[in-house]
Amino acid sequence: MEKRGLQRDAITYSAAISSLAKGKQWGTALQVFEHMQHNGIEADVVTCCSLINALEKGGQWELAEQLFLQMCIGVHDNEVTLHSILQAAGAGHMLGPGGV
Repeated sequence: MEKRGLQRDAITYSAAISSLAKGKQWGTALQVFEHMQHNGIEADVVTCCSLINALEKGGQWELAEQLFLQMCIGVHDNEVTLHSILQAAGAGHMLGPGGV
């Protein structure tokens, strides 16, 4: 990131993860998230939602559920996070026709 003049922070990592989600590259998105944690960058709600979205698009709803339950270790959930996990759960057929 630094080679391209980008600062290492939650915003740039979230943007990268979001782009990878759009490209359905959940594995790479997860690697970027792990790299972020390894470098001591604290994840925020946007980062968590972006990764949950990437996992959902990749059919990895179980991993999305795990991430939601951990909530990126200390990040508080909100309506956007809940929407992301419910979308992932629906994609994984965890929810019936009537929802939760």
